[in-house]
Amino acid sequence: MKKYILLSIAILFFFTTCKKDPDVNPQTAGPAYTPQNLAAYSYFKTGTYWIYKDSTSGVEDSVYVYTDTSYSYYQTGAVQADGNYMFYNFIALSYFDTYHYHYSISMGNYSLSTGEVGVVRMRNKPTDYVGETFLMSNRFVANDVITWYLGAGSTYYKEFYDSVNILGTYYYSVAKFYDTNNASEYNSPTNFYIAKNIGIIKKEKLDSNKVWNLIRYNIVQ
Repeated sequence: MKKYILLSIAILFFFTTCKKDPDVNPQTAGPAYTPQNLAAYSYFKTGTYWIYKDSTSGVEDSVYVYTDTSYSYYQTGAVQADGNYMFYNFIALSYFDTYHYHYSISMGNYSLSTGEVGVVRMRNKPTDYVGETFLMSNRFVANDVITWYLGAGSTYYKEFYDSVNILGTYYYSVAKFYDTNNASEYNSPTNFYIAKNIGIIKKEKLDSNKVWNLIRYNIVQ
């Protein structure tokens, strides 16, 4: 009898010490999104800004959207046909590194077999073109991969979180994407955490352990 009591205590101890972080609720499989819903994660208008903080140096960066195009979408039926289109873009300027970040989407990235659309992220300034790659797609399917033909890396959907706590602020409906060799980040393997109606809330550069966390923002969509 004593043996069973001790065994029960050991099991109880195991489960109580293996509780999940209450601030983060990861789910491997996320919701399925249509191309239109992708805009909630990746389309922002002039007047939007995000302020990030480097977790190691404490340096802050303000990224401001200074131009955008109107969101356009037209789709007939379940397959891609002539005359169908999806397009938008915006450009943001980083005051920290003075680079311009271009975000765009078009039906040119549309896959008939999966309905997948990719968001392209490009980084440049007049004296330097860094590169471009896929930031994310609308297919929140575990380990789904999209490859940008101008870059060496591949972008993977990794996880979906109901909520993520960053420096005391909760963000909801967060998708995590991983790029094996992100051309816009000087070919660094990079994680992006992207919240619905907020955009990028965290960037992790895995070759340098540099993390940029969102600390303030103003969103125009």
